[in-house]
Amino acid sequence: MNKKYILGGIVIVVIGIALWSSRATAPSTDHSPQELPLAIGAILPLSGNGSHWGEDIRDGMLLSIDHVLQEGHDIEVLFEDSAANPTTGLSAYRSLQSKNLDLVVSAFSRVTVPLIDVVDADEVPMIMTLVGAQHAAASSPYAFRHFSNAHAYATNHIDTTIKNREYKNIAVLHINDEYGASLHDSLVEAVTPLGISVVANEAFAPGTTDFRTALTKIQAKNPDAIFITPIVPPEAIALVKQIRELGMTADIIDASAALTVPSTKEALGDALEGVYSSAYLSTLEPNDQFVSEYHARYDKDPSYASVLGYDIVNIAAAAKNDDSRPLRDALASLRDMNTLNGVFSTSDTGEMSPILIPVVYRDGDFVSVR
Repeated sequence: MNKKYILGGIVIVVIGIALWSSRATAPSTDHSPQELPLAIGAILPLSGNGSHWGEDIRDGMLLSIDHVLQEGHDIEVLFEDSAANPTTGLSAYRSLQSKNLDLVVSAFSRVTVPLIDVVDADEVPMIMTLVGAQHAAASSPYAFRHFSNAHAYATNHIDTTIKNREYKNIAVLHINDEYGASLHDSLVEAVTPLGISVVANEAFAPGTTDFRTALTKIQAKNPDAIFITPIVPPEAIALVKQIRELGMTADIIDASAALTVPSTKEALGDALEGVYSSAYLSTLEPNDQFVSEYHARYDKDPSYASVLGYDIVNIAAAAKNDDSRPLRDALASLRDMNTLNGVFSTSDTGEMSPILIPVVYRDGDFVSVR
């Protein structure tokens, strides 16, 4: 079977399909062949400081397409580069409009939130990922989120780390975008009833790598813990290194999961000891077959974004297989969908949330704190 990957207007025809030697531990898709192709437009940050995430999502999607094609589906994916910029992302969507898409996939809050009203008006379903802005999925019946929202990240450590460590005051250093603002608001809402004060709140521009001024201000407030929201690995690496260089004694809680990425862990090493974060099931219990094939194909280990990209294609194919209703309705009706990050059912507000686990870095890797 032939498959088409369309990138920036260039059509590449690839003959042949890779297939796992065994599907026993792969997520169940349970699809039947469809007469019409499933056309997906993916608006991802494939250049600029967000390209690490865009490339991982893309690579996961392409691997998943191989497997879905082998199951008898005709599928196309058209990739457009958003450069993690909202204006570029909107232009990318406009360039895809003439392609008769069944589905849009978009990443990053700052790119995706402005697209929601547009896909709503066009009645095109969209699955967003790496989008934490709190009410993004609920703002349109055509918007679905395969990721965790800001509230989930803000509260993930409430019943474990925050209560067990008995914090009295915390600080927040968040990215200045829709996700960062949502994280701050959700965190304040969550900790205030516990009698915990937010004594410092600093924001940084996307792509920042020098946090010393903001960290010095936070250090002067002597918080028990500092919540950080790095989005890309360079931000995450610089933040932790500079906190350590300043000799800050506050606990570090990563409210973005960026610190669990393989390349970030390798770069920081022992500097991560005792740092708290959040992880998806595939980080703590990776699917060996997926990891092996991904590594063989791309010569790198998958991140959780790679897994999210892989699962999104399976989610779309499962919904497409429900020919009794439009694709949007089928996405909204998914129940007990098995993915590499566990089982989910679509909520009434369009959330397709994977399992989010509170973790801490101990003796060389992140482990669950539960």
